[in-house]
Amino acid sequence: MNDFKPHILVVDDEPLNRDIIERYLEDEGYEFTEAGDGDEALEILKSEPDIFDIVLLDRMMPNVSGIEVLKTMKKDPLLSNIPVILQTARSTKEDIREGIDAGAYFYLTKPFEEEMLLSMVRSAIEEHNHYLQLKKSLNDGITSLSMMKHGRFKFRELKEAKTLSMYLAKACPNPEKVILGLSELFLNAIEHGNLGITYDEKTTLNSENRWTKEVETRLALPENKDKFVDVIFERDDENITIKILDKGKGFDWKEYMEFSPERVFDNHGRGIASSRILSLDDLTYNESGNEATAKISLKIESTELEKCA
Repeated sequence: MNDFKPHILVVDDEPLNRDIIERYLEDEGYEFTEAGDGDEALEILKSEPDIFDIVLLDRMMPNVSGIEVLKTMKKDPLLSNIPVILQTARSTKEDIREGIDAGAYFYLTKPFEEEMLLSMVRSAIEEHNHYLQLKKSLNDGITSLSMMKHGRFKFRELKEAKTLSMYLAKACPNPEKVILGLSELFLNAIEHGNLGITYDEKTTLNSENRWTKEVETRLALPENKDKFVDVIFERDDENITIKILDKGKGFDWKEYMEFSPERVFDNHGRGIASSRILSLDDLTYNESGNEATAKISLKIESTELEKCA
């Protein structure tokens, strides 16, 4: 039996709003901690940084606002990877852009519907759990691949993608940073590339909690049994370059390279932007979008080696 219960910090200066959120989510088996303002939220987070899976954060609060809480969290390495869902009644592009710049990649507009809240919370928790599992996997298996210069790999299943992202991250100077970006690109190559799951289809699958089942169903189809994702690893004196080639028709990748105000209310769609901005030093695509090239700089690694010489 799995006894894991996701723990949510609910931050809102209105007790009624906190009650509504917890009532909507109570049947999902979550645990809750409440904070009535930004100061209390930061005090709780700093005292127990490892217990929360997500933070549901009201933007407009007296004294310390939600934006200020968010900025403080993103500067703290113990808190920066906790997903934050920003609740706001201010939904202009300028307001949303300010939240994105502060680190809010999940948004809920007040008043929100129960199904939207459930879908967004589920997606944020799954993203955090995915990160924690990847981080844990770095402690297993081969401890160093820093001598690897060239490599060619292929995979087709989700478990294989996770294993390879861990393996290649260990060849990089900052594996905990790189692994999430590689994992996102590998999953994207399977689901949207080889299996042809569209953006709108994934939105529906996530809201109905059917994404994993749909991926497994499509992997079992005869037309997909020979579709692999190819990965090419190259290391030179300055960079590690990882090319990811899928068998899909491609997509219009340009609109996904940044966190978009138009998509912050969706329950997915942040993977490519987060990979480029938070995990990798450079990310490019070919024109059609079925070949991604990730680069990880070795300049930091070289500097550290020089210090030790």
